[in-house]
Amino acid sequence: MELQRPLPDSQVTLAHSLSGSSATVGFVALSEMARSLEHALQHVQLHHQGTPDQARIFSNAAEDIRRLLHQFAAGFLKDPDAEILAALQAIIDTEFPAPTIESMSDDTVAVTQAAAQSIGEDSVDAELAMAAGDESGLGVLSPWYGKLLMV
Repeated sequence: MELQRPLPDSQVTLAHSLSGSSATVGFVALSEMARSLEHALQHVQLHHQGTPDQARIFSNAAEDIRRLLHQFAAGFLKDPDAEILAALQAIIDTEFPAPTIESMSDDTVAVTQAAAQSIGEDSVDAELAMAAGDESGLGVLSPWYGKLLMV
C-alpha cells in the first residue's frame, strides 16, 4: 500500500469478495476479518486521510487473512487475531477532521472553488429574478446542477 496514492477500489472489492466467499463456505471467522477490513478500507478511502498506522494495520490484517487461509487449506478453522479486529474497528470508528485547503489536492481545490463560484452565481441570479418580480426564485437555471433551483 502506497500512502501517497488513494486506496484503489480493487482493494475494497477484494475484501468484499473474500468476506462473501468465506461466509458461503462457512468460514465465519475469516468472513468477519475480511468484512472488518473492507469497512475500514472504505472508511479511509472515503475520507482520503489515511495514516501510516492505518496502513500498518491493513498490512497486519492481510497477513492474518493469509494465516487463516493457510490454516483453512490444512483443514483447520482458526480465529482471527482479536487485536487486529479491534484495530480495524478503531479505524471504522475514527472521526476524521474536515479537510482544509492545505490538505486538499490541487484538483479538489479547483473543483471546490468552481462549485463555490457556481453557487454564488446562482444566488445572484435568484436575487435578480426576485427583483424582477419572481419572488419564488423558480426558473433560475443552475449551471452546476443543470436543473431548476428552489431558492
